[in-house]
Amino acid sequence: MEVYNFSAGPAMMPPEVVAQIQAELVSYRDSEMSVMEISHRSALYEEMFQTAKADLRELLAVPKDYKILFLQGGASTQFTTVPLNLARKTKNIAFVDTGHWSQTAIADAQLVPERKVDVVASGKSSAYSRLPHEIILDKPYDYVHLTINNTIEGTMYRKLPELQGQTVVGDISSNILGYQHDVQKYGLLYASAQKNIGPAGLTLVIVKESLLDKEQDLPSMLDYVKLIKRDSNLNTPPVFPIYAAGLVFQ
Repeated sequence: MEVYNFSAGPAMMPPEVVAQIQAELVSYRDSEMSVMEISHRSALYEEMFQTAKADLRELLAVPKDYKILFLQGGASTQFTTVPLNLARKTKNIAFVDTGHWSQTAIADAQLVPERKVDVVASGKSSAYSRLPHEIILDKPYDYVHLTINNTIEGTMYRKLPELQGQTVVGDISSNILGYQHDVQKYGLLYASAQKNIGPAGLTLVIVKESLLDKEQDLPSMLDYVKLIKRDSNLNTPPVFPIYAAGLVFQ
């Protein structure tokens, strides 16, 4: 019997990927070590990681001035990490409320000290069955946050609303690699991997480097500058999810 997993995540992976994982599980690249055992400082891991990153850059047509991070903590950690890193000039953040995950992102951003969070549009009046497209921004913001696809509410932005040249941050956890995102329209994109890419435990961040303050002083694991400098290897990375994601990219 063939089973199809239609859950929102963790979701189904390509059968050929699962088969390759099974074949290599005991000895990765004839190393006599499982992929779950190899060191994150080894040549085996470095080749795997760099290939996965290059393949993702090609698949999403990520411009050279954007950095790609392979992180942990789920997309939920980015609800705090993004405002810490990007809301540093005006310290004003605009959110479009499209449902559950945007509400969670709003609540966490409100906990970041010295940041002012404004909900500039909401789908609440339609019980979140419709997305706001007319958005009025009456003051400068460091960025506007959009949850691009809402799995619980069943809505998705196919075209971004007009945001008057503002930097856009997009949560694309639910539809990353589902279609070709125009990365250049965003200042930052983030996504957890378990819906379209692989097993839980990997979070992707794609950020335009010019938006980052090189002089910022943040805790290491929440600091994009430090994470970029160490190429996502500031602490032990999630080796197995990266491996699985790399196979899916291929």
